[in-house]
Amino acid sequence: MLSGDTNFSEQPAITVVGVPEDGCMSLTSRAVNAVAQARIIAGNDRLLTWFPQCKGKRLSMAQGYKAWLTAVLEESEEGGVVILASGDPLFYGIGKTLSNHLPTAELRFIPSPSSMQLAFSRLALPWQDATCLSVHGRPLTGLVSQMQQGDLFCVLTDSNNHPAAIAKHLLTYHQPHWQIWVCEQLGGIEEKVTSFTVAELATKQVEDFNPLNLVVLQRQQALYWGGMVNMQPMIHLKNACPSVA
Repeated sequence: MLSGDTNFSEQPAITVVGVPEDGCMSLTSRAVNAVAQARIIAGNDRLLTWFPQCKGKRLSMAQGYKAWLTAVLEESEEGGVVILASGDPLFYGIGKTLSNHLPTAELRFIPSPSSMQLAFSRLALPWQDATCLSVHGRPLTGLVSQMQQGDLFCVLTDSNNHPAAIAKHLLTYHQPHWQIWVCEQLGGIEEKVTSFTVAELATKQVEDFNPLNLVVLQRQQALYWGGMVNMQPMIHLKNACPSVA
């Protein structure tokens, strides 16, 4: 094997299994076998409860994320650790964090479809030109500016930046010209996809939606700010189109 090559046949220290919202039902045999053979099974309680038959020691995230991650990394020195994650762990998931702590050769990922992939499949929308943005744990500041550079977006939400809050933010910056779909619990038994105008969605509340949701937005009119609104030649647009939107 050449220097720098990765031998994927070797047993990794950590295997990360992406779990869909229907639990074990959609997992591949490779993923099921990885969980069944795990010495340590780690993840949040919602995912751990789907695997009651597995005999590995359990590390629950209920102890707090930092303490949990420390315990996972310590256990990885002995190997045989399986982390249960949602969907694709390399798509706004734990994959990046683990890659910052361990070399590639010590990690293996067995993903399920990402929430973004599921959302566009439900809407039958080709998504090769879509842009994914996240306001999960991030401020809404700058969202509208980023949305001037495309026509199709998927936005990952949280309990503060929920679908209605995003719609209100769009109206604040005079952006009513979007079709919005709220996609809830994709892949789960309570999956729901609902279409809204920006104005309709702005009237809703956080409790109107399942906490596991994202929004897809498609531009309905070719109304753009003109790109780099802070450049001096376009200074006259500054008040109407603040770059911090």
